[in-house]
Amino acid sequence: MEEQNDQQYDINKFPATWGMLLFPISMSRIDNSQSPQEYENYLKYFTSKVQTPKIGIHFFYTEGLYMNFEEKAFETKNVFIQKMVNHKNGVKKIIKKNFLEFQIEKAFTFQSWFQMCLSSDDFLSVLKQAKDFYDTDERFQKLIRKDAELAGRELDEKQLQFFLEEFTFAYLAVYGKFEITNQHVEGKEEWELLAYPGKPFLSQIHFVQKNIMNFKKKEKSYIGHYDLSQKRYYDFLKIDTDNFVM
Repeated sequence: MEEQNDQQYDINKFPATWGMLLFPISMSRIDNSQSPQEYENYLKYFTSKVQTPKIGIHFFYTEGLYMNFEEKAFETKNVFIQKMVNHKNGVKKIIKKNFLEFQIEKAFTFQSWFQMCLSSDDFLSVLKQAKDFYDTDERFQKLIRKDAELAGRELDEKQLQFFLEEFTFAYLAVYGKFEITNQHVEGKEEWELLAYPGKPFLSQIHFVQKNIMNFKKKEKSYIGHYDLSQKRYYDFLKIDTDNFVM
């Protein structure tokens, strides 16, 4: 594991104020590294970081992202719906099983990709701005090409759209621009933490750093990414993408 510093570190304690943990679920990993059983372990690890019972847990499924590649949407839709329902029910069973640790069942909420799109003021407008930024920012173009190569992906039009949608979602999420209906938090969140098993792309970090919509950061919010597998938080606002080694 890399040495900890002010750019990457484990979080000792979450703020004592109202907040949200955001868990995007990849459809390609929903049955393995992002299965309900894996989230049982992740959540148990996070319980030691909770100071007050003022945290909501929000799972959102990324089925819409994969429509960029699909030619057989009808068959894929049914497969994805079944996988999402199974995952949600699996998580709910784990919540009941660990009631004494997780305690507040209504703190857990679930949404699909398209529901999340509707919960932002204008997702498509921000996505268009992201595309315009890509067309004009050579550094962003270079980093995306490099990240695609490292991930073993061909950077065609569909893959580029996938990246831009994914990065736009992360950008909106860390700045708290989704209206998440959580019966426990009830819109009082003062911070959000985006958490996913895996390191962020340097191109994503660069994009969030540029803050193309000039969003204002909440005082306690985490503008970054928590890697659940390595137990490491990456602070996007402090990382130098020219010199940072993942």
